[in-house]
Amino acid sequence: MEGGAFHLVAQSPRELPTLYLIDFFDAFAMQGLDLVLVIYLTEEFAFSDEAAGWLYGAYGMLITLMCVLFGSIVDNIGVRNSLLIGSSIEVLSRFAIALTGNRAVLLSFLLGGLPVGAAMTIPVCKLALRRYTVERSRTFAFGLAYITTNLAALLAGLFLTTTRSLLTASPLLQLPICCWRLYLFVGALGTFVQVLAAFTLRDVMIDENTQLTKPFLPRRGSVSEIVNEAFRDAKFWRFAAVACLVSLGSSGLLRHMGATFPKYFVREFHSDAPFELIVSINPLMILCLAWISSSYLHLFSVYDSILVGCWISSFSVFAMSLGTTVPLTVVAIVVLTLGELLWHPRFQEYSVIVAPLGREGTYVGLMSAPRFVAKLVTGGISGHLLATFCPAKGPRNSQLMWFIIGCIALVTPLGLCLLRGILYKSGDLPEYNVISFGTLESGSEGGTGGAFTWRSSARGGLFGGRDRDEPPDEQEASPAGGLSVAVSSGGHRGMYTTPNSPVLPETYLYRGAGGE
Repeated sequence: MEGGAFHLVAQSPRELPTLYLIDFFDAFAMQGLDLVLVIYLTEEFAFSDEAAGWLYGAYGMLITLMCVLFGSIVDNIGVRNSLLIGSSIEVLSRFAIALTGNRAVLLSFLLGGLPVGAAMTIPVCKLALRRYTVERSRTFAFGLAYITTNLAALLAGLFLTTTRSLLTASPLLQLPICCWRLYLFVGALGTFVQVLAAFTLRDVMIDENTQLTKPFLPRRGSVSEIVNEAFRDAKFWRFAAVACLVSLGSSGLLRHMGATFPKYFVREFHSDAPFELIVSINPLMILCLAWISSSYLHLFSVYDSILVGCWISSFSVFAMSLGTTVPLTVVAIVVLTLGELLWHPRFQEYSVIVAPLGREGTYVGLMSAPRFVAKLVTGGISGHLLATFCPAKGPRNSQLMWFIIGCIALVTPLGLCLLRGILYKSGDLPEYNVISFGTLESGSEGGTGGAFTWRSSARGGLFGGRDRDEPPDEQEASPAGGLSVAVSSGGHRGMYTTPNSPVLPETYLYRGAGGE
């Protein structure tokens, strides 16, 4: 394969960059609402901390619920129609939320229209990535999607700071609406771009063998048939359990950055404190580091990446339990982000590639079910913790609040460790583990039945071998440098080059096993 993962992504159909554009504007609006929702509900509609927290949790829970209800519909109507319908509903809902002053109208779109629209856009963008890429470039493509959404999140935070500063500092810009409404209105404007971009999409996929684009015909079926098919798949239940653990801990921790952190920061420091700039450290770091992590994550199993990342993220907020200072807050966000870089993109990839082709919408929707209660409970816990330990008026104990949140987050890595033997089966996913970094001296890449000569960078020695259609459990390659190559039964060995990558400018020898 010439040019590595980046080269393969660059050769993907035109739908892939269009999908990134849709993902960007959707993430910008979603992150904008996430940043200001609890404050917006309290300041503009007089909801208490507890009520705002439960509404925040209900909003997130309903998005997940709609993903389940609309999963089989997405599989039946395809990517293009799903994104067209979903984006159109989001446009109407976001404008209504930004402009209405009526509680009933607000709640009908916040808890009705917007979750339906989001359910037909967010998971669809993920499953479309699978169809627009091939297996060996998929991790890199998901990494680019992760970078795209975090670029949108960073710009959303910076735009909020700009909006707040201009409306506060300049008398010429004193508008009859508050900065929160103006901010949400601009996010709604960007959703129009989603609709226009969705019109240009085709329902296509890349053939794994020829790497040519071909039409994708949805696998139509009744809701009961599709759901029963998923329920009979053991992989579905294993991933659903993983999703449950991640939702309770590490994913819930990210939700606290929107539900709990904004009010905590402005109450502990001052009302104009730029909480959005502190939160924006997260997407800024991801933009700087995800290029590296996306190039290396494929060297490790999906499960290991998720496990290690969740351990790191879970310990992050304990920094804020040590004291209420800006430096400790920054440390917490930095550590949280380092962990997220490991677990979040692999978890998103896992949720799509574990599903049979044509059933991704159903699987992504059904696998979201464990997050129902988790999102609602996170919002409720947030409101209760703020009212108890960080009220708008009265004594505060924010350190204890973050200690409790950190303890809850530890549920994820502890559960993944203790239940690893049950939740992780190597055959569920295609895994590629590096055997040796080096250079192909002679022979062909990735083929079977041909002789090759390999120079290992680590040992500096040459060794020869022969690719086989069905390699044995163990194969000694007789290397000059003493390196032996183990090939798992039923797996295969190939050469994978990445000359265009700034991180991996050479070839590596890999072993693959399992997966569909």
